[in-house]
Amino acid sequence: MKLGRVCGTVVSTVKSPAFAGVPLRLIYPATENGRSGSDDPVWADRPIVAVDTVGCRDGDTIIWISAREATLALVEHVLPTDASIVGIVDSMSE
Repeated sequence: MKLGRVCGTVVSTVKSPAFAGVPLRLIYPATENGRSGSDDPVWADRPIVAVDTVGCRDGDTIIWISAREATLALVEHVLPTDASIVGIVDSMSE
């Protein structure tokens, strides 16, 4: 699981039928201290489209998963996705 911040909504007029009714959000991955950007150079300063399974809003700090686990984030069916939002962070402390 990774931290990130929601920065927008993705609207698509044509998409896979598996995504019908599933919101798509634009997120920025965060480093372990919660700042924008990623320790992984592949994701550094690049937004990611993620499936929203929890109903987050712009500006929320979220927990997201990637790879095979992301496809299983919704119980109803398997989604062809690389990233899924699975939690909203209420607070963080050291």
